[in-house]
Amino acid sequence: MVQRANHWHPLLAAVEQEPGLWHLASQTGPYAVVRLIEIGGERGYRATTFAEPRRLIGYRRTLRGACEAAHRDWLRRHGPDPGAEQYPDLSGGRRMPR
Repeated sequence: MVQRANHWHPLLAAVEQEPGLWHLASQTGPYAVVRLIEIGGERGYRATTFAEPRRLIGYRRTLRGACEAAHRDWLRRHGPDPGAEQYPDLSGGRRMPR
C-alpha cells in the first residue's frame, strides 16, 4: 500500500452552518458555499463562491465532489490549477460518482 503524505481533503474545510448548508473556510475566512438541493426529485449539491455576488461553481452528486470543485475553484483564483489528482481517495475502494 502506498502512503501519501497529504491526507487532507477539502471536505474537512466544510463547516455545516445549518442542515444542508456548508461554508468552506480557510484561515482567512469563508471562500465557498455548498448547499444540498433537489431538482426534479434528484438530490445533489450546488457550489458557489462565498463573496457577493455569489458566482456558480457547479453542481455535483456528492458533498465530497462539491467540496472538491469549490476548493479547486478557490485555488485557481490564487495560482495554477493543481490538477485532478491533488486529493487522496478516501472512499476505501467505494468511489462514488461526483
